[in-house]
Amino acid sequence: MKKAWQKWGHKRALVRGRLGVQLPEASNLVRVFLSSTFSDMQTERDTLLDKAYPELQAFCQERGLTFEVVDMRWGVRDTVAVDHMTTELCLREIESCQKTSVGPTFVALLGNRYGYRPLPRTIPEAEMEALRGCATREETEQLDAWFWRDANAEPPLFLLQPITALLPHFDDQDPSRAELQARDAALWRDAESRLSDILRRSAGAAMRKGLLSAERYHAYLCSVTEAEIEMGVLSPPPPARGGGGAPNPPTRPHRAAECCSVFVREGPRVAACVPATAMRARVFRGRRARAPTGPSASTPRRRRCCARSSADCEPARQWRRRPGPPAGSENAPRARLVVYQVEWSEGMVDSAVESHRRYLDSVCRTFTAELKRQITRCVEAARRAQAPDDRLLQELGTPRGAVRAQVPGPGHSPGGVFGPSGTGKTSVLAELVRQAPEQLGEEVVVAARLLGTSPLSSDIHAVLRGLCLQLCLAYERERPPAHVLNVYADTVRFFHRLLTSLGEQPQAPPLLLVLDSLDQLSGADGAHRLHWLPKRYAASVLVVVSTLPSEHGILDALRAAVHDAAAYLEVEPLMPENGGEMMDGLLRAAGRTLAGEQRALLLSAFARCGQPLFVRLAFDEARRWRSFAPLGLELRGRVASDTREAVHALYARLEDD
Repeated sequence: MKKAWQKWGHKRALVRGRLGVQLPEASNLVRVFLSSTFSDMQTERDTLLDKAYPELQAFCQERGLTFEVVDMRWGVRDTVAVDHMTTELCLREIESCQKTSVGPTFVALLGNRYGYRPLPRTIPEAEMEALRGCATREETEQLDAWFWRDANAEPPLFLLQPITALLPHFDDQDPSRAELQARDAALWRDAESRLSDILRRSAGAAMRKGLLSAERYHAYLCSVTEAEIEMGVLSPPPPARGGGGAPNPPTRPHRAAECCSVFVREGPRVAACVPATAMRARVFRGRRARAPTGPSASTPRRRRCCARSSADCEPARQWRRRPGPPAGSENAPRARLVVYQVEWSEGMVDSAVESHRRYLDSVCRTFTAELKRQITRCVEAARRAQAPDDRLLQELGTPRGAVRAQVPGPGHSPGGVFGPSGTGKTSVLAELVRQAPEQLGEEVVVAARLLGTSPLSSDIHAVLRGLCLQLCLAYERERPPAHVLNVYADTVRFFHRLLTSLGEQPQAPPLLLVLDSLDQLSGADGAHRLHWLPKRYAASVLVVVSTLPSEHGILDALRAAVHDAAAYLEVEPLMPENGGEMMDGLLRAAGRTLAGEQRALLLSAFARCGQPLFVRLAFDEARRWRSFAPLGLELRGRVASDTREAVHALYARLEDD
């Protein structure tokens, strides 16, 4: 058993209850982000939709998997574009694919266009001052019209206003106001073009003066497609740090870079075929032309890392230059870069042209084969990495929140934490768990359960089964036989004997058992009567539970067995000043602050409802407030009066987002 735990490492720490150690969530989802410029690769996207996706969907269904493609051509709401959130939304979707997909995560289709270069949504105050210093008075006035200073950010920044803040009919869908909508749309196109020119020219001048780094200057030139490639190919999420500074296991049992594919379409003699007019400027905007090389049309060239491509953005060049493992080595991945040479025609790709039809068929075949290979490899790797008791380990890996609390020492009877909903009982217990190694010794074993968060955690029989397995693994005891765990009464007896024997075991590490929200247990097997919970323990065993004060008679049942008043802690609502301190801490951590009147508005709300959950929900709303927003009826209406109203407001905002 010791050798197995030495091999698993992070799993042993998880079984012993260390916070910060999380296993990858079990997933049967293959979720792929498709990146490209929209108009340039429209034919390829449509062809993949018609031919490749149905085959991959059937392939995944045969293996119990779900296949999804995230294509930002569909489903991007107008409000996202109005608020300049398109780039942020795309990068967030890529991160989601990296976290949830069991196979491939990212596919790029690169052609002859560099892609749309959006205006920056935020600009740091110091950087804006440098840009303003390099702009003319008229240009500065145009920047001031659209970029407003937000002093609620720490440090302050300038925020690009939603389009409708200055052009209210930009996204007006009323047919009777079509002319107004067309007017505002034209005004925005003109304003966006002027702002782009001002920012790029000023950023270049600021860089030459040493006021702006080359990296920050490039941020004003970068296209959405380049940012997607940077995120999806070159910058997989770093591993989170676990307890004791040890890195957590990767989010999936494969390297993120090996779950990406890049398809490049090069067009020989494109520059010669396109007139030297505005059309050529549209085709080559933001990129340098280069001489094409390679085989004839419709012949894919597969290379590991060094293929030449017409995709000239820096992330694509970096990826092609990345060194790979030695050829022939066990870990050498197959090429994921596919380059096609396609003869130019008007409209670039036309399925009526024979060579283009062959090219599209080849793209579909290669795309399908490559994703099938990645799916198969990742599923097999996940199966090999699967260890015994993975379901138990997944349950133990549930994240927990924390606020400061005092940890009591071990005693002979369970301790009870009680109070109304939303007062912070779970947070108190979470901090108890977090401080356990410091207060009870580094060798302490922690078994914590957030009851009611899943069907299994609501059933006392399933909870006791999981606790028995965890404690046997943590203390290197023989696992209980299946016939014991399958019978509820036998499981309770085994659980009681196990806790008793752990206290009697010489030099055994202490145990902290935490059961949060007993009121969330179902009434099956008489769980609310607490007969399953031992009422006496050895000195090395500490048991702490929490419950609502009057739900199902649980607190009364506990007090009937444990009479010592010192064993109970009542969690009361916060005072307004405590709520203000908690809010200030949350805002500091988020790099935000509030103006005096805004803060006073929240403090008055805390006086009406002092529940920590309400403070947390109010913070989630207040962090979105800007210093330039007037403190009028609109802002006052966004401050809930109690926790229930705050939860409803959260759901409403999530639906709008």
